[in-house]
Amino acid sequence: MLFSQYLLDKQLLSPEQVLAIMLEQITSVPSVPEIIDEHSLLPKKDLLDILFRQQIHNKDFLTSSYELGLMKQEILEKIMAKVAVKQKSFTEIALEKGYITSEILSKEAVNYSELLTNKKINSQNTENKAVISDNSNNSLKPLNGVNKSMLVEYLNCFEQSVKPCLITLIEKYRNNEVAEDKNYAEIKKVQAEFVTAKAAANFINAKISENISSDCGKFLENLMNKKIKIDKENLLNFLTIALEILTNLYNSLKKDGKEQDSENSLQDKIKLLYSIIGQNL
Repeated sequence: MLFSQYLLDKQLLSPEQVLAIMLEQITSVPSVPEIIDEHSLLPKKDLLDILFRQQIHNKDFLTSSYELGLMKQEILEKIMAKVAVKQKSFTEIALEKGYITSEILSKEAVNYSELLTNKKINSQNTENKAVISDNSNNSLKPLNGVNKSMLVEYLNCFEQSVKPCLITLIEKYRNNEVAEDKNYAEIKKVQAEFVTAKAAANFINAKISENISSDCGKFLENLMNKKIKIDKENLLNFLTIALEILTNLYNSLKKDGKEQDSENSLQDKIKLLYSIIGQNL
């Protein structure tokens, strides 16, 4: 269950509001051809060849580009990065439209976390019971590693909500677009996303992602509680490193359902992240 579905089921958002948010998410992102043209990711002739093929054969843009051999992995990654910057997160739009308050959103993110935890426990119990032999005792052994059957829940949560929200705020701070009186409002949005990420990671037993998200959320909550002037450069550094770590863990989970290999290569980044957290506690 996505967080948006949860809010709908709890009647905290109406179907009309959820639809309005999702439609705005879609319309906030330019098309792939527009992104390619705007950032000159392909020569204009290649772009035209893809568009011609798309119309003639009635296929989508990416399929047409691959068939022509014009789409490389590094170009696709740049496109997806640009899309992530442009796309607003579900929670960001909900707050902007005034459909829900940040206080309720944070509270429900915690409740959502508990719901996913309970679902995970029930799933674990069911799977463990299936492998207990008739002559075994009644104790249940916890599952080890990531619950791959539920992995799509976390991947969707990170890709559609957490990552776009982080990228958006990072770009705002880089471009000096956040006014002093808006700092806490922006931080609140990201803090809610970290809470959501923690819940989704807990759901699939992705402990590394869960711990990183949890500690990042607590760090931002502590900043807000202190009511001190925000060091934007320090915050930007923190958000950038956190995004890099979680994105690498996400990519590893998406590739083979594991976090450990990615964690080993991220040790220096993780140490740097916690050094920032430690300095500001």
